[in-house]
Amino acid sequence: MKTYDKEIFGFEKDFGPRWVPFFPFSSMPMYSESYDPAYVTQLEILGVTSQGEEIVLPIWRYFFPLWPEALREIFINHRLNEMPTKHFFTLFFKLYEHRRTAKAYYEDVPKLDKIEVYALTWDLESWIKMRKMAPSLLVEYDWRKSKLNPQKRSVLAIISADEVQN
Repeated sequence: MKTYDKEIFGFEKDFGPRWVPFFPFSSMPMYSESYDPAYVTQLEILGVTSQGEEIVLPIWRYFFPLWPEALREIFINHRLNEMPTKHFFTLFFKLYEHRRTAKAYYEDVPKLDKIEVYALTWDLESWIKMRKMAPSLLVEYDWRKSKLNPQKRSVLAIISADEVQN
């Protein structure tokens, strides 16, 4: 099993990339998994403030240089390397906290009491409609703003700020 003490998810905490995202030199896994083309699964990360307000955490903003589909692929790769789901997303919460407290990267980043991670399963037609509402393919669209709903919304992990401190 790999160690993730210094680098998290293939890049330094200060954004310096360690991986090369260009074929054929990429260190990221190729897309060789089997899938059902009628369905799409995406990951959603919500932050919850001390007042109980839920905030969608856009991956492209808070976890740069990742984008939504890259997060899903990295998650699958780490699961294949036997990293527990909760531990994987605890590292994401640590990365969020590191960047929030550094204040050099973001403005108005809320302090969170916990994050909740969901797997959203969409039928392909609804997912395409929802993605067309986003300003670009690198940006998540908050599906709650539309009349579209995923077929299934499964909890993958809930991590409190206290767990990140330990």
